[in-house]
Amino acid sequence: MKKTIFALSAALMFVFMISCKGPEGPAGPTGPTGPAGNEEVYLFTYGSKTLESLNGYSADYTFGTLPASKIDESLILIYYSAFSQEWNMANGAGPMAIYQTIQYYSSYDSTAHVYLANGDGSYYSGGDVTWDSSKVYLIPPSMIRAAEKQNVDFSDINAVSRFTGKK
Repeated sequence: MKKTIFALSAALMFVFMISCKGPEGPAGPTGPTGPAGNEEVYLFTYGSKTLESLNGYSADYTFGTLPASKIDESLILIYYSAFSQEWNMANGAGPMAIYQTIQYYSSYDSTAHVYLANGDGSYYSGGDVTWDSSKVYLIPPSMIRAAEKQNVDFSDINAVSRFTGKK
């Protein structure tokens, strides 16, 4: 019995000794700050789109298998190129102010839409419009706050590309 108590006591003391830590040394130097995280920024690129009377002078943008909850919480920025290198942001005057673009998001089908209107906001009455390509950024709330602190101009696709690291 004495041998068992001694063995148990020795085992407990051994466990206690290996669980104790010595004094902690000084902290090392702080490393450099890493790049701003953009793993949650999504960029979707779309090819040529013709906005005509048959489609109500509108363009629709879907986001594949991305969950609706991710889309719903994100800032949706849509840019289109009407003349090869000239990028315009949806929700404003189009090239040469021939039309305005109105952007909205439908949570019903998780689709972003852009439609054309006349300069006075009335239904578009011009001819067909072809966009060479479109880019849609989905930016999460945490990145929006960081962009505000850095005064990112969301109307400038180049500023958004630099900020997000996505082109």
